[in-house]
Amino acid sequence: MAQTSRHLSLLIPGLFASTDAAHVRVTELETLLARSEHRVCTADSDALLFELFDLAPDGVQNPPVAPVTYALDVNTSSGYWLRADPCYMRADSNRVLMMGNAFLNITQYEADTLAHELAPLFRAHDWQFSAPRPKRWYLRLPADPGISWHALSTVCGQDIHHFLPDQTTAGTGAQLWRRILNEAQMILHQSPVNQEREARGELPVNSLWFWGGGALPQISPKRFAQVWSNRALEQGLAKLFATPYAPPPLDGAIWLTQAVAPGEQLVVVEPLSDTIIHCTAPNHTGVGKTPIELLNQDWFAPLLTALKKRELASLHLYTGSGAVFHATPGTVARWWKRPRSFAAYQSRHAQVLK
Repeated sequence: MAQTSRHLSLLIPGLFASTDAAHVRVTELETLLARSEHRVCTADSDALLFELFDLAPDGVQNPPVAPVTYALDVNTSSGYWLRADPCYMRADSNRVLMMGNAFLNITQYEADTLAHELAPLFRAHDWQFSAPRPKRWYLRLPADPGISWHALSTVCGQDIHHFLPDQTTAGTGAQLWRRILNEAQMILHQSPVNQEREARGELPVNSLWFWGGGALPQISPKRFAQVWSNRALEQGLAKLFATPYAPPPLDGAIWLTQAVAPGEQLVVVEPLSDTIIHCTAPNHTGVGKTPIELLNQDWFAPLLTALKKRELASLHLYTGSGAVFHATPGTVARWWKRPRSFAAYQSRHAQVLK
């Protein structure tokens, strides 16, 4: 039976950033792109999510990620919240490169111990510090400090000096936060936790990164019937709206069987990795395929079929490059819209991705 009342918003950050697509053809994805209406949207994934949940005007900068993920990790709480995430920075010549924390195996015991050692630094400023999750740490401040920080994902792989608060525009506030960051780094350097980590051959947690500051947004009417994502921000937003949420299925065919509720649904697929799949589960047809080919096989092929059969009323594809493609059963029937290569779309969006 056709499920014509189902609408899908599919977010795939970095879709056009893949470097593995120059010599492959992904027919179903190319067909969808060619037979969609498209428009410009924000290229920042976090800001885009707040827009999708109707919590911010178009073009919002520095969305309040911290209070939303804190609501997921602990509970909803008033006040100004700031993420203070553990990370690893590497000195390189005259730069300090942010390496992030995705590869750091931090246990909750280590997080609790480091938080206990760091707490007096923040308590001296009447700030509340906590580490409810191994890689999601928080500061609660009495008021907005007036400092803008870049998201950790934005800074990864970059020299942090280009992303620290600007002392020329933020004045003494920037100086205070730079000093707090330095003092936190000294505490972490002396911590027995990091000494034990290095003795085991693991990288230390040698810094914090502050970002995502703000207060809980005012909740608007519920938009999504269900949210499918592994990421904390989407799950936190879903929790605020009392919307069911779950990890995304392995592919679009499974999603079509599970997403039976009418209305709009949000699916977030993790950013692409430029790694060719050489070894997969038995009987899986993805051996030797690139990530973009797997996405085409697992998601875009079944979704295109569902649109043609009117089992899906609409698809909004958000690419993380500042573009959204809107397909319906009517648009995909436009046979005269000839597909171009996926590489051609990448070239068109390259300036946004720089």
